[in-house]
Amino acid sequence: MSEPDDRDVCCGDFERQLSSEGDEMKHQLEAIGLLVAATWLGAGCNTHHAEEERVRTTPAALTQPTGAMFEPRQLHQAVTLADGRVLAVGGLTSSGQVSSYTEAYRPSTNDWVYTGYVSVPRYDFSATRLSNGKVLIAGGLGSVVLSGAELFDPASETWSTTGSMAIPRSKAAATLLSDGRVLVTGGQLATGGNANSAEIYNPSSGTWSTAAAMNYTRLKHTATRLTDGRVLVAGTFGNITTCEIYNPSTNTWSNAGNSNQPHGSGAAVLLPSGKVLVVGGDTTAGAASAELYDPAANTWTLTGSLAQGRKNHGLILLSNGDVLAMGGQNASGAWLSSVERWTAATGTWTAEQPLASARSYLTANLLADGSVLVVGGASSPGAERYTPGNGTCVPTTCVAQGKNCGSIPDGCGGTLQCGTCGSGQVCSTQNVCTTASQVVTAVYDSTRRVPVCSTVGTECTSGTLLNGRAQLGPEANAPNTLNASCADGTSGAYHSDESLDRLRVVSVDGTRLTAGKQVRIEATVWVWGASSDQLDLYAAANANSPSWTFLGTLTSTASGAQVLSQTYTLPQQAGLQVIRGLFRYGGSATGPCVSGSYNDHDDLVFAVDSSDSVAPVTSLTSPAAGTLLTGTVTLSASASDNVGVTRVEFYDGTTPLGSSTSSPYSFLWNTRTVANGAHTLSTKAYDAAGNVGSSASVTVTIDNDKTAPQVSLTEPTAGATLTGTVTLSASASDNVGVTRVDFYDGTTPLGSDTSEPYTLSWATRSAANGTHTLLAKAYDEGGNVGTSTSIQVNLSNDLTAPVISIASPASGATVRGIVPLSVNATDNVGVILVQYVIDGAVQSTQTESPFHGAWDTSRVENGTHTLQAIAHDAAGNTSTSATVSVTVDNDFVAPRVSLRMPAPGTTVTGTVVLSASATDNVRVTRVEFYDEGSLLGSDTTAPYTWSWNTTSLPNGSRTLSVKAHDAAGNESTSAAVIVTVSNGATSP
Repeated sequence: MSEPDDRDVCCGDFERQLSSEGDEMKHQLEAIGLLVAATWLGAGCNTHHAEEERVRTTPAALTQPTGAMFEPRQLHQAVTLADGRVLAVGGLTSSGQVSSYTEAYRPSTNDWVYTGYVSVPRYDFSATRLSNGKVLIAGGLGSVVLSGAELFDPASETWSTTGSMAIPRSKAAATLLSDGRVLVTGGQLATGGNANSAEIYNPSSGTWSTAAAMNYTRLKHTATRLTDGRVLVAGTFGNITTCEIYNPSTNTWSNAGNSNQPHGSGAAVLLPSGKVLVVGGDTTAGAASAELYDPAANTWTLTGSLAQGRKNHGLILLSNGDVLAMGGQNASGAWLSSVERWTAATGTWTAEQPLASARSYLTANLLADGSVLVVGGASSPGAERYTPGNGTCVPTTCVAQGKNCGSIPDGCGGTLQCGTCGSGQVCSTQNVCTTASQVVTAVYDSTRRVPVCSTVGTECTSGTLLNGRAQLGPEANAPNTLNASCADGTSGAYHSDESLDRLRVVSVDGTRLTAGKQVRIEATVWVWGASSDQLDLYAAANANSPSWTFLGTLTSTASGAQVLSQTYTLPQQAGLQVIRGLFRYGGSATGPCVSGSYNDHDDLVFAVDSSDSVAPVTSLTSPAAGTLLTGTVTLSASASDNVGVTRVEFYDGTTPLGSSTSSPYSFLWNTRTVANGAHTLSTKAYDAAGNVGSSASVTVTIDNDKTAPQVSLTEPTAGATLTGTVTLSASASDNVGVTRVDFYDGTTPLGSDTSEPYTLSWATRSAANGTHTLLAKAYDEGGNVGTSTSIQVNLSNDLTAPVISIASPASGATVRGIVPLSVNATDNVGVILVQYVIDGAVQSTQTESPFHGAWDTSRVENGTHTLQAIAHDAAGNTSTSATVSVTVDNDFVAPRVSLRMPAPGTTVTGTVVLSASATDNVRVTRVEFYDEGSLLGSDTTAPYTWSWNTTSLPNGSRTLSVKAHDAAGNESTSAAVIVTVSNGATSP
């Protein structure tokens, strides 16, 4: 038989191990992320690559799944930590449970690691990374609306409670202020209403204080810190467009204008220009809209429309200034996988490759390599890593990331094969060759009367030996405590009542269990009641003579099978150590052995290596010796250790620059903080035992532009008196190039200009009259700032409004017909225009004094009407008079009139008395008498008569009529009456 090659040994051993351990081992490997490493080993154990092999995916494959998450999530939060990992917290699981577990995504290994649990599970809460690197979560929903807050410390990977808000709230917005405090605004209250209140968290004291209230109630809104430190708040649930700005220095809110569309459930990002891009919303009009807020001008401008309207989506600012809108829901609530890119140069949207899964209520975090981590969502609770298809991605390398085995993302949608490990080694979850992982399953020790892992491995598990309690269930050799020292309760039924079913001890870094190393205890328990069942954990350094140390109490969050977990550091003692789990119903942690009818005690003994005395090996991989450096650069290092590297420190000579705790080990160094010239760089690597390894030094040259631009104000001139809107102008020059010029009124920024000629329009009426100090600041690409000589100007705006009152008509008057209008108007300079406003509408305008007008009341209905007058002066100041109410009473009814005498058909002779009857709703002013249409005469008082001399008329038929008039000018004419004139024979 031929000797097996490396692949046969490596893969064969691993396959046999999988086969022998079965599903239990597979479950364990999945839990610690080693199944991925096993797959890599099975793919190619036979070749030790001296150089890396690059394998590219197709250009369209812009997304790839991450390793499995511990829990699916939606309505959660994800925060990018200072070391580049992404912390996922809270949310709802796929079964609708509120998650208490937290986990962190490691970009270098594309996997998730457990980071403890919060004391209060929550969703729809706020999360903020503080200036000190810790993460603050506040409020949200659990079983009730929450006010409590907790802190995550990445250094110790622990959670602790901090001060509570004064008001419980969910769906609020949190913003990190420039001074390190956190502003929380709005949200939904426990009563179901919406809040306009705001609170501020102070990390120094861990306390909250009340901030000034917003002008409007808001929830599901955006809150964006501007470059000047103020906070823009936009949108709220529903059809609301009002926006406002919070000023931390004055604790006041001011109007930020109205957006063109509502943006509740939308998203916002601060652009490099200082403007804010707000995208999407929960209304039909707002969902497809995007607009820019300009803080300098306090204006909103639409910037292209999305092809797909969306809400509850992700919004990511890319390094080139473009923005991605990812997933969300459309107007009908359907989940989206589409991705659109907003191009800053054109202000337009174009489609990108979609996500692998439709997602809503997702989180999106930009990673260091330019890819985006997309987590959770109502349709797809898992995670994927999305690389924008911008065509400019530069793939990373295995060396640059400090990797020497397995497959890793290349940062551009492809993968890198970094080689395989030699005999006796495996590729760790950090893609670094290390001692082969060994899962040791305990066997029952009849002497100690407990499960024991007698050989050292990367973990020790009790397997099925502890499953059940006392005589309940399959637990053999109960009670499974050292020397049977603690009896278990015998009440209840198997997997209906409490039992501790499995204990597992695993090293956090995947290496062998070693004295002084951090490990994680995982306990599988069967929970009867989440509010009443608790697990106490104890440990002892010597299993042969245990002296128990209390590690802590874990509380179950749901009934049924649960896995409770806690980390601790192994004592500095080699040999057999032991842990004990006491799963109890009620009571408290009073000791490692507590009797109770439902209590279960179980021990697990495991072997521990002696502490490590071998120092890590490290080298600086980037930059290379002799490199010329400018600006902010990435320092990269490789480091390896026989047990495990805990951190790598970077040095400039003897000056420490910073550290990195996970591979790839890197640090961003701002070279502008040091002098130009030669600098010697090196690294130091540490392991958990305190061993230190130092790298060879690398000499580089710093060559930063440290020459500040020259800038001067050219307009206005010193001592000028300014009114209205004026133009500020500046000249600026630099040895490399000016990137922008900022204009200031004292310390207040007025605005910027990025191209010559550098100008800005300043509305001086927004500032107080008097002396103002103006200056300009010029910036170059190196971040150098030049400040102009300040000048003083005088603002002399007419800010006094005219005084005006209506002189005529008087308030309460009854008017009719054409009514004269007049006002009394005065001003410190002069009134130039008066507008008469009747019933809220401008009726007439007068531009010359005296400001008299006229009102034709016949054009309005009778009844009460309101009059106002508005006075304008030349500076644009206006004032409005007090309201005058008058009653219009115009008569539109014509009189009724008839000719009573003579009667129709009468023959008349000589002088005849004509008599008329006339009535009116108000008053008849006169009645006129007509013969053949010619006026004979009139009478103004009743009875209305006229003497008609017929003697001068020819005999024959005559047509008579009368016409009645009233004071309003209404008139009516009677029916015609025909009579016959007969004054005898006509003379010959």
